[in-house]
Amino acid sequence: MALSCSATTSDFASHPQAISFTVVEGSKSWVCTAVYANPRVELRQQVWAHLRELGGRITLPWLVLGDFNEILLSTECHGGRFSMAWAS
Repeated sequence: MALSCSATTSDFASHPQAISFTVVEGSKSWVCTAVYANPRVELRQQVWAHLRELGGRITLPWLVLGDFNEILLSTECHGGRFSMAWAS
């Protein structure tokens, strides 16, 4: 028995650093958001604001994945300057 699965992009979730789409498989649906956050802190904050706003509207199960360009530890920093203020 073959299962059918489809995905559609969500116009309500348009953002330059993320794309969201709904996956439908039979009677089950869920939302996936793929993120590539800007390395610049001030621009990266925009995608976090978008995700917070989007999270308030999504009622289906939600998977968020991608490259958030967030540095948590100084050992993750290669080149440039590490700032504790930027670490989450």
